Amino acid sequence: MDNNFKVKFDNNQITVKKKLEGNEFVSQRDMNVFASKYIRGLMKPSVSGKKGIEYTAPGNISLFDFLHSGITQNDFFVVFAQYIECIKKIERNGFNVNNLVLDTRFIFYNTVTKEVQFIYQPLENSPNRANIFSFIYSLGNETVLRPGESFNFLSQLIGFFRNMQTFSVTAAENYIMRVYPQVYKQVKRSKPGDSQVLKREGWNYFDEKTQTDVKGANNQDGNPPFIPPEPANIPPQPTNFFDPSGDTDVLFDDEDDGSGATTVLNDGTDVLEDPTPSYPYIIRLNTFERADVNKPVFRVGKEKSYVDYFVVNNNAVSRIHADIITQNGRYYIKDNNSTNHTFVNGTVVPPGVQFELSDGDAIMLANEPFEFHVK
Repeated sequence: MDNNFKVKFDNNQITVKKKLEGNEFVSQRDMNVFASKYIRGLMKPSVSGKKGIEYTAPGNISLFDFLHSGITQNDFFVVFAQYIECIKKIERNGFNVNNLVLDTRFIFYNTVTKEVQFIYQPLENSPNRANIFSFIYSLGNETVLRPGESFNFLSQLIGFFRNMQTFSVTAAENYIMRVYPQVYKQVKRSKPGDSQVLKREGWNYFDEKTQTDVKGANNQDGNPPFIPPEPANIPPQPTNFFDPSGDTDVLFDDEDDGSGATTVLNDGTDVLEDPTPSYPYIIRLNTFERADVNKPVFRVGKEKSYVDYFVVNNNAVSRIHADIITQNGRYYIKDNNSTNHTFVNGTVVPPGVQFELSDGDAIMLANEPFEFHVK
């Protein structure tokens, strides 16, 4: 067991203590979000001493033990649907998905309520690198089905996600609705329009209405390509695996130093264009709409007459919310003093500062998720 986590089970109550390591320190911004509301499915953290965090939640078994206990197809989809909802909440609250602990020994299941509890580490400089695809494959590896239950649904699920180059919550939800929609009678599915803005201590957070959360999609910065392992007891899929030689979009970057450093440049009016510039593109994850960033300063917002990409049907986005800037083969995003802020991989972009982007970065304009890509 990881020496940085100590787990205690006591009368259907789980307590987990995490010891900070290296240069890790607690993110006050993330702690403020947890203090402002209850986020179902995420264990509530509190600071413990100078170098520790403590989590508590109801539950009585690790997810690892539950998956190995002999479960049904329904049990699996109850867990899987809650995992997808958890990813939505991570994005919804502007958290860094890399800080989500995706180790089934440290994810917990309540055998009475069937609720799954995840640990999110509200940390800066954490070496943790959560991998959404890898965790889905590990669920397939670790699941032991009851006698008489067919593995077909697991092989089909693994095959579906192997064909997905970039993770999308919307696509994952659509898959569940197609193959096992009855799970949403047991797991509450958050829907667009359930949110309100909660303003605290100078930040605009997006609160959960009646303790639910709304739209979001996970996506992470990625390089180099990730080749998932073959899951045990699941037949390999014949085609469309990740190609290690191609421009495969992945969910983490082994070379990311985690510094989150920003680069302060000019105001964007004197950006120099390369003789042969290579422009990137963004994907609006709630609609899968792609927009080519085909000019040195590309504006995004909800005022159609003033921007290059018009964000329709979202009043949380500001009129001229942000600029995406291409300069000398590098890419930046600048928040134009928006009301509800701009986030890159869960980190807020200060107004007027040009924050460098990398291929695969997750961008949140208010509560609207985008994914950034370089051609």
